[in-house]
Amino acid sequence: GITAMAWGVEEKLLVIGTDGIMAVWDMEHHVIHMLLDHRGEVRCVKIFAKGTLAISASKDYTLRLWNLLSGQEKFTIWDGGSKNPTEPQIWNLHVDEAHKVVYSASGSKINAWNLETAEPVFHILGDASDPWMCMAVLASQAMLLTVSRDGVVSLWSSATGKLQGKQHMSSIKEETPTCAVSVQKQGKLVTGFSNGSISLVSSKGDRLLEKLPDAVRFLVVSEDESLLAAGFGRSVRIFLADSRGFRRFMATNLEHEDMVETAVFGTENNLIITGSLDALIQVWSLSKQGTTDILEGVGAPVSLLACGGTLVASASPQSSSFKVWDLSDAHRSRAPAPFLDRTGLTAVSHNGSYVYFPKIGDKNKVTIWDLAEGEEQDSLDTSSEVRCLEVAEQHKLLFTGLVSGVVLVFPLNSRQDVICIPPPEARKAINCMSLSKCEDRLAIAYDNIVLVLDITPGDPCPVIDGPRYTFYTQLPETLSSVAILTDYRMVYSVTNGDLFLYECANSKAFPLEAHRSRVACVEVSHKEQLVVSGSEDALLCLWDLQTRKWKFEMSYT
Repeated sequence: GITAMAWGVEEKLLVIGTDGIMAVWDMEHHVIHMLLDHRGEVRCVKIFAKGTLAISASKDYTLRLWNLLSGQEKFTIWDGGSKNPTEPQIWNLHVDEAHKVVYSASGSKINAWNLETAEPVFHILGDASDPWMCMAVLASQAMLLTVSRDGVVSLWSSATGKLQGKQHMSSIKEETPTCAVSVQKQGKLVTGFSNGSISLVSSKGDRLLEKLPDAVRFLVVSEDESLLAAGFGRSVRIFLADSRGFRRFMATNLEHEDMVETAVFGTENNLIITGSLDALIQVWSLSKQGTTDILEGVGAPVSLLACGGTLVASASPQSSSFKVWDLSDAHRSRAPAPFLDRTGLTAVSHNGSYVYFPKIGDKNKVTIWDLAEGEEQDSLDTSSEVRCLEVAEQHKLLFTGLVSGVVLVFPLNSRQDVICIPPPEARKAINCMSLSKCEDRLAIAYDNIVLVLDITPGDPCPVIDGPRYTFYTQLPETLSSVAILTDYRMVYSVTNGDLFLYECANSKAFPLEAHRSRVACVEVSHKEQLVVSGSEDALLCLWDLQTRKWKFEMSYT
């Protein structure tokens, strides 16, 4: 996979680091140059000299300086340390162009090297029992600042490597540093911690900036250091620089459906691009405070984002592929934007013109997505987490099954007139729902209970009667999927893969041949003569409901 990424030479070159290889992609000529001298995974890449030079750090314990225009290696530095695999690897590089020095840092040592001669300037050895977790070069103060696992802040001369002072952090108790980013203009290291604290650390002391509800996963600043982003859980919080450091910029967090992995600000500070564990990349407008684009990554967690001008690149250590997009208006895709769902709980109406799905970051709401416009048209408040959705296209009804056990029914032409179907028992979450093909029956499945209701035409909206039947499975396993037919037969599955055809009218259950794993979906044909079941072991089975036998099965990968 790809482990490091950076832009060079006016965003015309993209530098990629992977296992033993540095790759330089020429965006203008679509040519890739392979730099093959490393013998281990490239951990870090820094670009300097107006994008013409790069220095890389690898697991092979070397630093290598490259000319990106010629593709030639200028020199190699053996960065010391044994080849013991337990020794901490280099996790940070800092280039001081003014003094022609590169600093490399790991948990146990900091080395400084002359960029012209490759000679050592100094070495600093750390305490193996309390390794450094974060390091910054504060150029304006000619200072190196480190924060250890136990919260010890150490200050060193960036010219000589001599210790200038040590102190314990006062704003943090019993937390471990998880990430950090330096803010050169303020002379501070913004440090995130395991219990959600964010602290501003400087040579004069430290101050608590914010307390987040989860561990801080990453911290990034904009190019001009006026904006700070902190990732935690599934959220990103934005801060604006002020005289005391930073203050909160937006009242709401930016929410993903899965854990956020990384973020990068646009070069004009009008955008922030965030990536998450589910391979989803979101582009946010900081002025409109909302999503402007959704981008599909490389099919793996988005761990790396790099922004150069209007271009943004995405990569992951779990994939050898990378993607590049141009976010300028001139290059925006004319195709409708994909809707922002990662739950798989979707329904469509108006012949596919509208899509309904749980709102990202707030599953107590349902987003109504206009496919033609490629944007959210509205949202519906359900006051409880959405578990399943069904649309009756002919009756123009949206059914929302909730964790509370309630089904809320929204008439699509008058969404304020909500119908409530209560659960059979308090606090019983809904597992799944099903509408018959003629939209005259509704099945609501809980752990081991199914309600069957009738839907009949009415004015001003259809009438929902029932339950006509209440069915108890009397099985130890819980219901995983259900499909209802107009004649009050139903096909249902339970979590161990067992599949049944049940006739409500005479209370008879007929076992169908079981799947080997959990059945994820059951779907009835339009004439209700066939049913297909799909399981988590990659098997689809087609059943004849008259004979109660399977016609054929399909494996898929």
